[in-house]
Amino acid sequence: MADKHGHFLVGQGGIIEYKDTGKILITHRSDNKDYMAGVWDYPSGRLHQFETPADGLKREMLEETGLEVEVIKPVRITHFFRGEECAENELVFIAYWCRSNTMEIELNDEATEFKWVTPEEALELVQLEGIKDDINAFIKNRFGE
Repeated sequence: MADKHGHFLVGQGGIIEYKDTGKILITHRSDNKDYMAGVWDYPSGRLHQFETPADGLKREMLEETGLEVEVIKPVRITHFFRGEECAENELVFIAYWCRSNTMEIELNDEATEFKWVTPEEALELVQLEGIKDDINAFIKNRFGE
């Protein structure tokens, strides 16, 4: 019997602040990515089955940046389709405010470049509205603006 409610993925990303400076990490996605290739973003990925959200987020941040992060709190939850509108692409996404005690990055092959920038500088570099919305939610949570 088919599940009449379908299924969806959970994605999450970390807006990583360096210590308590207000500077955040953005990465330039590789041109060979199958989704959002060649854009400025922040590290993100999908939650694995049986993984807690905090464990999945920490795993993704470590895999993509080499950073061990402290998870502060979620700043925005949204829903979207990662490409075509079908069950395989349906995603609930949680953007988290995270913190790192180091700026030393070890990128994997998912990104080609990184920058530590102010949130305002990040808003100038990113092009996708959803990413801008996440950064604005970080600003509101972090600075109360």
